[in-house]
Amino acid sequence: MTEPVDIETFASTITPEEFSLEVERRAWTDKDEDSYIYHAAKFGEELELEPDQVRRLISQSLLDKIRHEASKNKQLKERNTTSSLL
Repeated sequence: MTEPVDIETFASTITPEEFSLEVERRAWTDKDEDSYIYHAAKFGEELELEPDQVRRLISQSLLDKIRHEASKNKQLKERNTTSSLL
């Protein structure tokens, strides 16, 4: 039998990779809600983390998926990429 996990200890030792993998796992397995941002917020809430703490735990890979998801759902402003090419 495993011992109960102390949330405070776990939250203070979790790495961005561990956090992001858990968020991705939840998004893939939850049949009702597959949003990465939803699961990042929900998992952070379960760990009793502040939004700024959650932000620091999101890996680049997960951030890319969140951006893609937001873009697909038209939740992001489009950037003017033409001017950055000149």
